Amino acid sequence: MKRIVFFIAIFLSVLLVACQNKNQQPGNSMTDTTMNKDTSKISLDMNFLNEAAQGGMFEVQLGKIAEEKAHSKDVKDFGKMMVTDHSNVNDTLRNLAQQHNITLTDTLSKDNQEIINNMSKLSGRKFDKEYVPLMVKDHTNDIAKFKDEVQNAYSSEVREWASNTLPVLQKHLDRIEDIQKTMK
Repeated sequence: MKRIVFFIAIFLSVLLVACQNKNQQPGNSMTDTTMNKDTSKISLDMNFLNEAAQGGMFEVQLGKIAEEKAHSKDVKDFGKMMVTDHSNVNDTLRNLAQQHNITLTDTLSKDNQEIINNMSKLSGRKFDKEYVPLMVKDHTNDIAKFKDEVQNAYSSEVREWASNTLPVLQKHLDRIEDIQKTMK
């Protein structure tokens, strides 16, 4: 029995190598080769893509809480903008991933979930006082990561997506910094 399993394993290994070699033969069309290269390049950008997906989900959930629990109309409106804009950004990210058969994270990290849980317990001015600096810090960090990805992405498609998303993030940072100034 062990011998049969051993031979099956060897057969499957040989078959796998043969399939990989077939994909690398020069007889493949240019489109197939380009698509394989783009997909492999996108897979090199997976950390960034998953962080972006994670951040987008986080922004949407916090935005919903802000709409409900914030004291200031400006903070409530900002929360609504987070839900709308980040939902759109998340959709374009998911479409990009689906085009390349990439599965992105669909759950929040433990840390982000803890922040959501803590923020959902706050309301009124206390919520605003915690939410606004959190959004300033979060968007400042996001912009730095997106700028880096625009410069260093392996995939031109990821570079383009990050470049198209940067103005949205900058608009959010500018708005939340304006809100922060009025709170002081």
